[in-house]
Formats: sequence, C-alpha cells, structure tokens
Amino acid sequence: MSEILKDIFNNNYSPSSASRITNITLEEVNKFVNRKPDNRYIAVMLDGLLFYLRMETVDKEPVIFTLVIKES
Repeated sequence: MSEILKDIFNNNYSPSSASRITNITLEEVNKFVNRKPDNRYIAVMLDGLLFYLRMETVDKEPVIFTLVIKES
C-alpha cells in the first residue's frame, strides 16, 4: 500500500502510516455505505474510471463515483 500511495501522491509513506491511512479510509467508507439514505433526491449522477491493475494479470477495474443532489 505504501508503494501505491507513493505513486499517487509522489511522497514516501511508511508501512504503518499507509496502514493508518487505509484504516481511516475504510472507516469513512463504511460509515457512508451504511448510512440511511434520504427519501428523495433531485438528481443522481454516476460516473466511472477504468484503471489498469496488475494482479495475476493486468485487468481494467472500474472505480464508480456517485454524486447526488438532495431536495433540501
């Protein structure tokens, strides 16, 4: 993870710092995913980017972005 952060932010992070960043990010993502959605939205927009990820092979993996506009 520290190598990925180095590539993205052009900065060196220790493995413990990368772990803390990951844990904080996961906590925020879980809060967002498990929140109670509002009853009504004016607009919902979805967009995505494909990233090439190397695992066993090189595959395109999507990252989906959601933007909502609430009524209030």
